[in-house]
Amino acid sequence: GGPARRAAPPAAVQRREAAVSTGTAPEPDPGPDPDALLRGLDRRHLDALAHRLVEPVSRLVRADLRAARERTGRWRDGTR
Repeated sequence: GGPARRAAPPAAVQRREAAVSTGTAPEPDPGPDPDALLRGLDRRHLDALAHRLVEPVSRLVRADLRAARERTGRWRDGTR
């Protein structure tokens, strides 16, 4: 047999059919308003969140840069 095909979820099919029948694309979900999320936090909470995120985000950025250097064959920055 051939590769197994996965059926699309019914909601996605209904949206696609509705868009085809009306001739318009479905509206994307805008998600939560970032400003509304931040209004309820005070400065101390935002500072604590920033401090908690700095290390993991910088670790991910360094890993991505290291992988990019490995792909291009440059093991160090600034060397020729």
